Amino acid sequence: MNNMDSKDISFKSLAGKTGLNLFDMKDMEKAIACNIDAYEGYRLYDVLFGKHNTPEVMRKLWISSLHTLSDTAMIVIDSEDINGMAFFIPPGYKGMPIMPYLKSGGLKMPLSTLYPQARYESFCMQMKKRHTGHNSWYLFDLVVRQEKQLQGVAKSMLVPFFNYLDETKQDIYLETHADKNVPFYKHFGFDVVETGYVPGSKLTHYGMLRRHK
Repeated sequence: MNNMDSKDISFKSLAGKTGLNLFDMKDMEKAIACNIDAYEGYRLYDVLFGKHNTPEVMRKLWISSLHTLSDTAMIVIDSEDINGMAFFIPPGYKGMPIMPYLKSGGLKMPLSTLYPQARYESFCMQMKKRHTGHNSWYLFDLVVRQEKQLQGVAKSMLVPFFNYLDETKQDIYLETHADKNVPFYKHFGFDVVETGYVPGSKLTHYGMLRRHK
């Protein structure tokens, strides 16, 4: 059972309360395929991985990330087909645990990519702390297969959870690097609280916060 916060509500219980579907590790291959498809052409990964931004390396990235986050995040899927995923992390998160990440496959990625990943992680957590003090939920990731975008997949995962946050008076923070995503998240109540550049690039990093209603 995953304990989320002082209210001691498990991810399973919260999923039942909100009607959301939880990711099961047995569906790892579907999850990897969804993430690779959703992030094809995404500029952040060009910055972090450079010439190593290949399906093979992205596969290793998501294997490591899913294993590492399985006990930390409430990982939601839209359906058994996994056309979309949302990673909701409870208050208190201060960054990806390094050793579990490396042991679960991070070390299998090109060594030249580890420092950019670590530097980016530190940058994200510093910005997040300036606006939440680590006391808000964190939408670590939201992915939808490209052919399924603009069909309500993201909404089906976000709205039930945001309703819960409003009921319990909790905020949630996220970041994005695509200009087109900013109005999308604003539609769900997020405001841009800070912008900057991803370390080592001119790629804009938007920190966004949704305050509970």
